[in-house]
Amino acid sequence: MAELSYAPLTAQTVGDAQALQQQVDAVRQRGWSTDAQENEEGIYCFGAAVLGPDGSPVAAISVSTLLFRQREDVQAAYIQPLLRTCRAIAQQLAQNPNLVHG
Repeated sequence: MAELSYAPLTAQTVGDAQALQQQVDAVRQRGWSTDAQENEEGIYCFGAAVLGPDGSPVAAISVSTLLFRQREDVQAAYIQPLLRTCRAIAQQLAQNPNLVHG
């Protein structure tokens, strides 16, 4: 992380390795991530990993919203469906391991 460029794209862009590490730690704890206008003003994203049969990430899914249209209950509107979808895909991958390594 120390070697990454932290050139700001917006006022919310992560500015250094320590701040990024804190975000990564939070994502690991809760199981999903956000892009809170860090890449583009007015755009908010929620993301989560799809885990393969061995529990390691094999893909990721992101849901983007326009901040001014974002629903108030982000858990119900975005995060819960996102996590359900990731788990459903992971379950399919566990039943069909050739899809991961095919």
